[in-house]
Amino acid sequence: MNELALLESKGIPVRRAGAGDRFELGGLSVQVLSPLHGADLVGNDSSLVVKISYRGRSVLFTGDISSEIEAGISSGKTDILKVAHHGSRFSSEEVFLKRVSPALSFVSYGRNNTYGHPAEEALERYRQNHLPVYGTGRSGAIEAVMSDTQISLCCYGKDPCRDLPLNDVPGH
Repeated sequence: MNELALLESKGIPVRRAGAGDRFELGGLSVQVLSPLHGADLVGNDSSLVVKISYRGRSVLFTGDISSEIEAGISSGKTDILKVAHHGSRFSSEEVFLKRVSPALSFVSYGRNNTYGHPAEEALERYRQNHLPVYGTGRSGAIEAVMSDTQISLCCYGKDPCRDLPLNDVPGH
């Protein structure tokens, strides 16, 4: 039994979110950017993409979407980007990176994974756009704390985050 069927069997209400949906949680604003309601997407491109905003700051969570879905995302600029699809070569196209222009990006991946994530091609696109990327395979769990004036990082792995973007962007 899949998770959705399990929830439904227990009488737990399920709401399918789609692009254009918005809701508030305390002072947080959550905007769903993808997938489109009724879209016939399967696999990674059916990932939920949300932008969470709070006090003038924002984080864009991109799930496992490909560059095809990135092309349709119109979120505006964001402070922090969770890199799509573990930094695969099929994500993080330059036009998308210029559009969201994150101050910091994070990629979730396991060290020495069999997929080769993050892909060097994807990291190079961040490097060319002077966008630092931090990765869980190198730094362990990463916590970003945002205030009105700064973003602070805490890392919980062997290699601390300080000045260690995966793509060695000068000045970061």
